[in-house]
Amino acid sequence: MMNIDKFKEYFSAFNAREYDVFPEFYTDDIVYVMDQNNGKIFHGRRDIADLYRTLHQYFDEEVAIENIAITDRMIAVEVPTFLRCKKEFDLPGFVPIPKGKTCKMMCFNHYDLAPDGKFRRIRVAIQAIEYLDA
Repeated sequence: MMNIDKFKEYFSAFNAREYDVFPEFYTDDIVYVMDQNNGKIFHGRRDIADLYRTLHQYFDEEVAIENIAITDRMIAVEVPTFLRCKKEFDLPGFVPIPKGKTCKMMCFNHYDLAPDGKFRRIRVAIQAIEYLDA
């Protein structure tokens, strides 16, 4: 079952770019809703891992846990996120980040849990985007 220590393991694997580890926290049929309005919805472990393999070619990403609530059915968490841009990032449907800049965001993530504690759906809301000097 999911608990705070297990959830921290997930974030640790994500921050370490362990693309074969963090998807193990997902059900096979996971749905990741990054931005429904712009069609950024991803299905399955592989699609999500591949998404981040692509994105991390452009920037180093670090996520943290600021506030969290966990039940047996869901997790709600505030996620301060830093994107340090290694090369010009300007993919369609994403906020552009110039090379050398850091983008600071506050994300509000909601994880729906399967009975075994794995994530079956992730929904993200992004607010407070701020550009910092590198």
